Amino acid sequence: MQNLNLIKNIPILGTKLQPPSLPEGLLERPELLARLDHSIHNHRLTLLKAPAGFGKTTLVGQWLAETRSRTSQEKVGWLTLDAGNNYWRSFWNYFMAACGKTWPEIKFSAPEMLSAGEPAAETLAVFLNELAELPGRGVVILEDFHRIVNPEIHRNLVFMIDHLPRQVRLVILTRTEPSLPLARWRANGELYSLPADDLRFSQVNTQKYLGQTLAVIPSPEVVKGLLDKTGGWPGGIVLAAQGASILPADEIEKFLRNFNGDFPPLREFIINEILQPLPDNLKDFLLKTSFLNLVSPALAETLTGLSESALLLEELATSNFFLARQEQTAGRPAEGGLQWFIYRDLLARALRFQARRQFGETLIRELAGKASLWYAGNGWMDEAIEMEFLTQDYERVADLLETITPPVNLTIDIFRVRNWLERLPERVWQVRPALCFTFAMVLLFTSDRASPATRLQVEIPLKLAEKKWLAEENWPNLGAVMAFRSCLIWFQGDYRQGLSAITQALEWLPETEVYWRGIALCNLVPHQLYEGRLNNALSLLREAIRLNVVSNNQYSKRAGLSMLAEVYRFRLELDQAIQVYNQIFEEAIQDPSDRSQTLFHLAEICFDRNELETATRYLEQAMAGAREVGDDLLQVKGTLLLIRLKNIKGEVVQAEKLLQMLVARTQNWPLLLREVEAYQAQFNIARGELKTARHWSVMLNNLPAEGPRTLLEREGLVQARLLIAQTSYGVAHTLLDRWLREAQEQGRAASECECWYLKARAYSGEGNNPLATHAIRQALALAQPENYCQVFLEDGISGVELLRTLLPGITEPALLVFGRTLLRDRLLPEPPAALRQSPPTLALAPARLMTVIEPLSRQEQRVLRLLSEGLSNSEIADELVVSVNTIKSQVKSIYRKLDINNRREARRFATQTISA
Repeated sequence: MQNLNLIKNIPILGTKLQPPSLPEGLLERPELLARLDHSIHNHRLTLLKAPAGFGKTTLVGQWLAETRSRTSQEKVGWLTLDAGNNYWRSFWNYFMAACGKTWPEIKFSAPEMLSAGEPAAETLAVFLNELAELPGRGVVILEDFHRIVNPEIHRNLVFMIDHLPRQVRLVILTRTEPSLPLARWRANGELYSLPADDLRFSQVNTQKYLGQTLAVIPSPEVVKGLLDKTGGWPGGIVLAAQGASILPADEIEKFLRNFNGDFPPLREFIINEILQPLPDNLKDFLLKTSFLNLVSPALAETLTGLSESALLLEELATSNFFLARQEQTAGRPAEGGLQWFIYRDLLARALRFQARRQFGETLIRELAGKASLWYAGNGWMDEAIEMEFLTQDYERVADLLETITPPVNLTIDIFRVRNWLERLPERVWQVRPALCFTFAMVLLFTSDRASPATRLQVEIPLKLAEKKWLAEENWPNLGAVMAFRSCLIWFQGDYRQGLSAITQALEWLPETEVYWRGIALCNLVPHQLYEGRLNNALSLLREAIRLNVVSNNQYSKRAGLSMLAEVYRFRLELDQAIQVYNQIFEEAIQDPSDRSQTLFHLAEICFDRNELETATRYLEQAMAGAREVGDDLLQVKGTLLLIRLKNIKGEVVQAEKLLQMLVARTQNWPLLLREVEAYQAQFNIARGELKTARHWSVMLNNLPAEGPRTLLEREGLVQARLLIAQTSYGVAHTLLDRWLREAQEQGRAASECECWYLKARAYSGEGNNPLATHAIRQALALAQPENYCQVFLEDGISGVELLRTLLPGITEPALLVFGRTLLRDRLLPEPPAALRQSPPTLALAPARLMTVIEPLSRQEQRVLRLLSEGLSNSEIADELVVSVNTIKSQVKSIYRKLDINNRREARRFATQTISA
């Protein structure tokens, strides 16, 4: 004990010289222990700097326990510092006491000099000389060094570290940057640092720790969520685990999902262990700025009055604990190029709690009002609105909302606007027609647009706006209301009722109102599609999209593009449709609903082309998105496509079960139910279950012939299949001829293709092979350029047998290859030998034609035609307005697909095929 009482009348508290006990359930971190051990053995000073709760003491304690278990040769001393050690004699008294306890066999004389009042320089010189004589190696650990703020002690310690004997190492644990020449020591290779970021838990660390602490192992998703909230802060993760450990097993994941800074033990730890020890100016700064969503130096100075706000923010961001640097947001105003900062929510919640407790609500509202004025003055309206909610001045909130959400502005975050409007008292927004209109729009575009409940919900604020503007005779705004109502009706699928709303909108809207006129014209398109008038729809779409581009209405523009792609599908311009859908997908990055719809349509096209795996992948993504946004209608349509996929893959039992479920699910969507029942009848016909199909046909004939033209056509073509199966070929021809004429008049190439295919089946059934061959040639000619396959394959064996029978009469090479590809894709045996004989006009060898040629894309056909005319690559590039490199790539692709080697062979092939 004599070594512990080194200065007369100054007792030494022995527990400060003992390392703390290690907690139970400790997470082993071998990679950090190895780095720490390497640093201690190779550097004069090792520094661990991190806020409270980062596990500095635990890590060094683990290292110490491992060292003592591994060897008894290495001496280690421990000193836990506190504010009382800020007197230099007290500090060095304890430091020397730690050394005395570490080397009890050595009698140090320096402590007696300290006791006698000798100058520090002489005393430390003697102490260093005595340390230099120590046998073996030793380490002294200084815990909580941030409590030492005396500059004289810092100067003394610098002298000591600069002259520390090589067999002695020093480890410092601190929450703040010590006033020591760290840069010099680091440059000289004498210092190694373990910063806070190195001490954070990783996903693996967190998963392992929770797994060994809790009764159940949380899912990786839950672990990642906790990791994101805490930023890997070990203290936060440990407190979360402690809170979860006392709960029943089935409540643990829910607790971890909802864990935040309002959890009382976490909040008190942050306030007492992290906030309270900070200097008063920093503490005041944190509390007064913690409720800001984004904080900049100028804003912080406005609220706190501290001219050093920029320096404080940089220091806080460097520690990467309370807040972090925020990247500039695209399209947002910058503050003179200065950096913005954002608080970590976990810590901000605790700080806000303490701010209210310390300052009271009156001061918080006053600060929020100042912040709102600053944000608004600098163009940050979102943040200004959030601050006004804190002031509870709701009229001011409504004023700000009207400045950023006029009815023509839906480029903002509509989910956020909906949140603001729902937080406003009804008495505030209900008397403001512009806000009522905005509320109606955001309700529609953040809900399931096809749900009848959505329409009822949207009509409440919409009618309030309509009533107010009608009283004011504000016809332009009423025109906007009617244009918007047509959107609402359109999403419900009631195109006929929507037509009257569009007509009224176009009457009231001035010609200069491009935004709402663009929407109204866009909403006219579904009516044209409803009637099957593709040519009219295409003309309207071009003008509507132009207006939407001019007005920068991205939502309506994407709706127009989606319908344009649909028109391209009807016209069998599938490559064009894919390009448009890809454009929509790229532009709808903030609209998960539009993205899901687009993925579904891409799946449909892949299905049409018999690219079944790609179709399945797109459909899975579309269905996942539909579930996430609650789009029931898309889920139903996706399920129908899934049924068709399973049917074509031969998974008939699964397809039938899904179909029965879908019929029950679509009872509330009469038109969609009819579409599902039509496909069900088609599947039954393909399987020979004609009795069930006849029952469907009888029921259909008893219904009025009303509905979208595409639906009526689908039902008519399924009835034609039934007539063919019943050998009623004449009636089938009459029905098919009617739909064929209409498809040709309206440019519905996909429908025309299906009509020719079915007429080929009818002629074949009659035994009229010449007319059957003519009809199948017409169908193949329409389908081949865009690789449109499913019309020939979805009827199963009857469609395949038709191809096998009629292909010998096809002489055009491209059509023949396409037909053989269809047979191969159905995984049927090779066609008989007669089919493998090359047509008499074909110059290439039959075997090469059959096994190598692939259908050319429409662009490749254009290139081949120009190539056959003798144009060079550069001349073709000029003609098609593309680069020469693009033409070179396409020529190579043509050579590969046709299995040819030069332009002469290409011209010969083109001569024989292009005219056909």
